[in-house]
Amino acid sequence: MGIGGHILSKKFEILMKRALWVLVIVFIVRCLFSSEEIIKAFSIYHLFGYAGESIGVTVIIMAAYNKWLWKLDHTIKVPVLKRKYTGTIKSSFNGKCYKAELEIHQTLLSISVILKTQESSSRSVMSSIDDILGEQQLTYTYLNTPMACVRNRSAIHFGTAMINIDNPMKLTGTYFTDRKSTGDVDFIPEYDNQ
Repeated sequence: MGIGGHILSKKFEILMKRALWVLVIVFIVRCLFSSEEIIKAFSIYHLFGYAGESIGVTVIIMAAYNKWLWKLDHTIKVPVLKRKYTGTIKSSFNGKCYKAELEIHQTLLSISVILKTQESSSRSVMSSIDDILGEQQLTYTYLNTPMACVRNRSAIHFGTAMINIDNPMKLTGTYFTDRKSTGDVDFIPEYDNQ
């Protein structure tokens, strides 16, 4: 298993441990609300019903945790990158520097990246946050689709970007593509440019 897979399985393990605790707490609270009924007319059938209700409530809570609440959990050591960034890409393909927008969508268990320039857009195919040599890094493979009017000089291609995310307010890194070009990227959150 690679580094990204190990980190994902660790995050999944964290999510499952929290889900188990939430399930136990919700079940106990549900039983407390019906303690009088349990004492007067104990029934395994009712306990299974309470367990089912508790599982349903836990699923809803954990879905919210995976999507939003994990960002408030200070025991999770994953940088929060979900936002829009603006910056530049400098390409060795033609030596030009392009203005670009980077949009990151993130949950506890997943991360995806969309990058747009005036001439093309790219979407991540695979992505992960890794700890590489003591540095937090966003690594993603993408498919870049140039606009039809520039495909005579810029074909559709795959690439991989490696971005340092130790400071989520300043993302810097490099990329390389299957057309044998490389480049540098530099981004800051969109609202910081104003």
